[in-house]
Amino acid sequence: MRRMRTRASLASSRIAGVTAFVATAFFGSGYTSIGNRRYVFNWNRDKFPDPAATMARLKAAGMQPVTNIKPCLLDDHPRLAEARANGILVADGETGEPAVAQFWDGLGFHVDFTNPKGRQW
Repeated sequence: MRRMRTRASLASSRIAGVTAFVATAFFGSGYTSIGNRRYVFNWNRDKFPDPAATMARLKAAGMQPVTNIKPCLLDDHPRLAEARANGILVADGETGEPAVAQFWDGLGFHVDFTNPKGRQW
């Protein structure tokens, strides 16, 4: 059933000239939570048992899959101290300290992917 809906979405997208397909809650089963805060995106393998094959089908249909995942660590994330120590968080332009951002479940920090150490981490 889900595969049929995905194919129907692809067909509609082709007609409309859409070339990007955003994979958000449509593909996900939500996030791994600690208490009431979300931390890690998880593929819904009941709906999409083979995410790589799904992405391949989208690409074969001329679509460019784009995930909508926020590369951030909430202020109580278990690895935040490590990220701070490694200097891989986006810095505030005025203070040089890690820039604080508002997220769905509280305050957090973006990983700086312009920093090679951030990309590697």
